[in-house]
Amino acid sequence: MRKFYTDGSTFENGKKGSQKSYFAVVDGSGELIIDKEIGDKTINEAEGWGIAYCLKYLKDHSIYPAQIFSDSEFWIKVIKRDYRLQKDHLKPIRNYIDKMMFDADVTIHWVDRDHNKAGKYFEKKQKKGIDKDSVVE
Repeated sequence: MRKFYTDGSTFENGKKGSQKSYFAVVDGSGELIIDKEIGDKTINEAEGWGIAYCLKYLKDHSIYPAQIFSDSEFWIKVIKRDYRLQKDHLKPIRNYIDKMMFDADVTIHWVDRDHNKAGKYFEKKQKKGIDKDSVVE
């Protein structure tokens, strides 16, 4: 069974109009599959779209059975219906996830941040960005 990891990252989270969000999907070996900027979105939107796009990737490439791991406890509980989603702006993400999960041989699991390979990808990416920006010429 193939494994995939998703994570989201948002700069200026909660500051509508100046947020910059991304999500990433990596495979079980840590190889990057998707790195996408999604603009002025919250961290919950970034995390949710990461799971949604991972599901789309699996469906488009007929990769079943598969496991998806995310460190977003919020989204795992929303998907498993342990939480009732109340935020209207997040409902299209949940609906898309539901659509992609229909008839898909995919399980979704929570993983702690330290073991999220997509999170490790973001750590490396941010470190490179910080290193690059800190160079004085």
